[in-house]
Amino acid sequence: NIETGNADYFQLNPCNLESVLEATTALPIAYKSTPCFSGGCYTDGGVADSIPVKEAYRRGARDITVVLSQPLSYQMRPARAPWLMKRLLARYPGIAESMLVRADNYNQSLAFIHNPPNDATIRVIAPPDEFAVKRLTMNLTLLEQGYQMGIDAGYHHVVRYNGIRHLGG
Repeated sequence: NIETGNADYFQLNPCNLESVLEATTALPIAYKSTPCFSGGCYTDGGVADSIPVKEAYRRGARDITVVLSQPLSYQMRPARAPWLMKRLLARYPGIAESMLVRADNYNQSLAFIHNPPNDATIRVIAPPDEFAVKRLTMNLTLLEQGYQMGIDAGYHHVVRYNGIRHLGG
């Protein structure tokens, strides 16, 4: 939520699907006007809750699968220039504050994944440590390899935990 800087969570339905999907891709600074719906305006939810595993648990989920875009060993570093973040996001101080604590929140979510409560099972799909795709990778071959790795990891996860022997059309 661009006013509060907090994550808002939505139940998807046919009426809000397009708006919610647009909001999840609305990166701060890069997006000219943030998507507005359900009484608020929103930017990428990863700003306030990059890995919403604790929220899933809080809402009652006890068998949780987390899909990461970084290796499980990755630790996010704090913002290097907090003053610049505050200046670039001066119109949205709540978002600026969320960006400044994002690394702490991300790393706390990883700690929760590594040490879940006794009544929870958390499974993780994550790229390997040597994953070559980074945030600004533009090499098409590397992107296609990363895409295929994701498909393969998802397939193996479904087969392993759901007992499905064959997927495909």
